[in-house]
Amino acid sequence: MSESNHPEILTGGCLCESIRYQIKFSNQDVYPPDPHTCQCTTCRKQSGALIVHFITVSPLQLTWITPPPLEFPSSPGYFRAFCPNCGSALAYRAVGSPNEVEILSGSLDQGVLASPSAVKLTKPIGGQFWCKRFIEGVTDGISEGTRWLEGSAQGFKLPWTGVKTDE
Repeated sequence: MSESNHPEILTGGCLCESIRYQIKFSNQDVYPPDPHTCQCTTCRKQSGALIVHFITVSPLQLTWITPPPLEFPSSPGYFRAFCPNCGSALAYRAVGSPNEVEILSGSLDQGVLASPSAVKLTKPIGGQFWCKRFIEGVTDGISEGTRWLEGSAQGFKLPWTGVKTDE
């Protein structure tokens, strides 16, 4: 642990462990690293989960210890990374945000997620995106973070008002 009461290194990887990564934090880096959730159709389809949880880090903080995952263009300007052996979803990046890589939090090692500092990593204080796609009574119960109808504060629609739309 660093003096700022957070881990200096987070580790993770895919299910078959053929892809491994580490994320390094200095005392100057923001912690927690923008934990947030997404309920968009693309995230759901890629992960197989109803809600996908991410942390956002700088590419300079991220090191692929093994060969990096494969990427595919999930939509124009957006790439999703996965293990070619086991299919684990690992990361997401946007061409328009070259200083950010979103790591799927479920790919973090169990030791990281079970640590006392994990609560800072797992509460979506960075926001909940695409809440217009929530499933009533199932994915709408998380109270942390601003809820956005679509994207985030940097784009799309205003914060969610609690009214579900059919869009």
